[in-house]
Amino acid sequence: MKLVSVLVFLLLMSFSACLYADGLADASADILKGRYASAKARLTPLARQGDVRAQLLLVRLHAIMRTPDDNARALYWAEQAALKGSSRGMLFAGILHYRGLGKAPDYPKAMRWFRKAAQKGRPEAFVYLGEMYLLGRGVERDYSRAVRLYRIAARAQHPHALFVLSLMYSTGEGVPRDRQKADAYLAAAARHGHRRARRLLAYRRLTRRIRILGVSKDPAYGYTPKKPIHTGYMAAGEHVYLAKLRGPNGERISYRRLGHCCPFRSSRAPFGHGLLDRYQVTYPGISRPVILYLDMYEPGPVMAPMGFTHR
Repeated sequence: MKLVSVLVFLLLMSFSACLYADGLADASADILKGRYASAKARLTPLARQGDVRAQLLLVRLHAIMRTPDDNARALYWAEQAALKGSSRGMLFAGILHYRGLGKAPDYPKAMRWFRKAAQKGRPEAFVYLGEMYLLGRGVERDYSRAVRLYRIAARAQHPHALFVLSLMYSTGEGVPRDRQKADAYLAAAARHGHRRARRLLAYRRLTRRIRILGVSKDPAYGYTPKKPIHTGYMAAGEHVYLAKLRGPNGERISYRRLGHCCPFRSSRAPFGHGLLDRYQVTYPGISRPVILYLDMYEPGPVMAPMGFTHR
């Protein structure tokens, strides 16, 4: 009889656990589908019972909704989860205090929660602590401490920590300028999915590919649709080329795209037909802007048009 009672009890517990897990899964699905009221109704009773997963989901839900009341509720549930020892709760509480979200940031409280999350080993907490010391938010600016904190997060391969260290070593801000370290950190950040690092690396590669070989002796080069500048590499290639172009005495140029024109056949363009881009170019001392024609589809040797130089 006792064995039967025990088995019944275990079955009931298992059934309750399944329902409980299903409730969290259904709430997560509701959030993804934008059914916020339904998600809130499912999660609130569980969160009040002390379930940390439900509390963290409510933080996410209220952060998405972003009314002043939701900001306060997000902070409440983040701190409830943090008080139960959740490192994510500590991190979320720190972020909400740090950003303010509808009220003034509370840097001392943010610092306290970030330190607790860091003690639990959260790499993101070290990133935020590093930013606070780097920018002097709530503390006296301390570059050496910021670098130490970023390095801890970087050892955990945190993409943003790797990217920030790359920028610091590239500019010499807070550390001795070191191009080799800057490049290594940038490559690591890109490998771990940091979007800005990937874009910067792609831009650098393109900069090396697009080299202005000299100044053209053809007065029509670049100035007419029949003799456009073949930068290739789409819009990014055009911007790299224009960034290298200079006025006759090395002046920095300014440019703006006027639109496209002049259809032509190109195997590299969609459907086999491309359009040239028209750019208005100026620099200090020029009497009137000039119009240059660029081809983003066909890469080729590029020159500076007559009347321009390059770097």
